[in-house]
Amino acid sequence: MLASVSWYAAAGESRVLTINENFMSYRYQPTPGGLVYNDTMERPVWNSGNDNISTAVLRHDLDDDGVNELVFGTDRGRLVAVTLGTWFELVKEKVADGELFSLAIGNLDDDNDPEIAVVSVDGVHCFDMSKDRVTWDRDYDTFDGDVVLVPARTDQGERDRSDVLVLRSKGAHLTGTEHFMMRFDGEGNEMYKTRLQELEARPALRAAWVVADLDLDNDLDAFICDRGRAGIGASGPGKNVWLVEVSNGSLV
Repeated sequence: MLASVSWYAAAGESRVLTINENFMSYRYQPTPGGLVYNDTMERPVWNSGNDNISTAVLRHDLDDDGVNELVFGTDRGRLVAVTLGTWFELVKEKVADGELFSLAIGNLDDDNDPEIAVVSVDGVHCFDMSKDRVTWDRDYDTFDGDVVLVPARTDQGERDRSDVLVLRSKGAHLTGTEHFMMRFDGEGNEMYKTRLQELEARPALRAAWVVADLDLDNDLDAFICDRGRAGIGASGPGKNVWLVEVSNGSLV
């Protein structure tokens, strides 16, 4: 199953990269008056071994050398960053025992190097590029989860720094789930944990969320919705929506 597609440059040409358990590189050649694709497949440029990619694939220059890395997590708990073009594994770290769900990259600790926030089946983790290791873990039994970074409350003189905002679901498809939104500072301290109460006794499954200033009051809000119903043959539209103030975790 195709997970993602990315672009990169090699030997003066633009190329397209298909991403699943293998990275396969294809040559892409523009012609005057249109676009023509040369579908001659080149050799695989990277292979994940026995791991399957389980998160979205992010693109970020992690080591500040002017070349982007492709950053992703796997179903065996590994965080991986592969440099575009050379396919060097800049990061390959076991951060959890089970599947990784979501990643976000930013400055969490007020230095010049990025951190990678990770949500896994085990909880929330922070991988620090400057230390080349996980610097904190917060253990939560998680069925599903997503992570975004939001601006931190910073003192004057600090660099732009982010906090970690996590949407977490606990449970399973058959038994239903409980949903929580949690915020952590850059050191992993839990700032709040808000339970999202369902309208019905049998919980639904999380669908999607968006974090933005929805009411134009200069404070971020999280708008969250569910989908279907838990249980065998779960389907249909969701029945729950939640609006949460990101600054303090209060339900609106």
